Amino acid sequence: MFPFDRFIRLMDDWAAAHPEEVVFAQIGTGEYEPQHMDYARSLSGKDFIEKVKSAQVVVSHAGMGNIISSRQHGVPCVLFARHASLGEHTTNHQLHTADRFRETPGLFVADTEEMLPVQIEAAAKMDASENLLEPHAPQPFIDKLRQYIYG
Repeated sequence: MFPFDRFIRLMDDWAAAHPEEVVFAQIGTGEYEPQHMDYARSLSGKDFIEKVKSAQVVVSHAGMGNIISSRQHGVPCVLFARHASLGEHTTNHQLHTADRFRETPGLFVADTEEMLPVQIEAAAKMDASENLLEPHAPQPFIDKLRQYIYG
């Protein structure tokens, strides 16, 4: 929806400092084009999931789709939220999302630019496959929802 050039620059800097790592970014409509990592403006849903499944770590804005995708496939995810005050979104809901998942196994929150490389390193050391997010809601929740809908 909105460019996130600040994040793409940070990841490009990280890629420059870690030339031994394969780094790929989906950069959207931003003006900044990475110099030290492969990228695409956008990916199909299928291609995105393939990138997630082959990743050691996913580093992402704090969007629910990316959180769910990484956790379903057992890949640690580092969250770096967009800020409305910087024109990266219309609200600060991503800050709230990151806060909500701060203690979730397999998710790492980088609140500052300085914390991003620290959290990437921590995520890379984790085996997140033990804490997979199931593709469906827990059965007790489904049962309650059915009871509510059907009486």
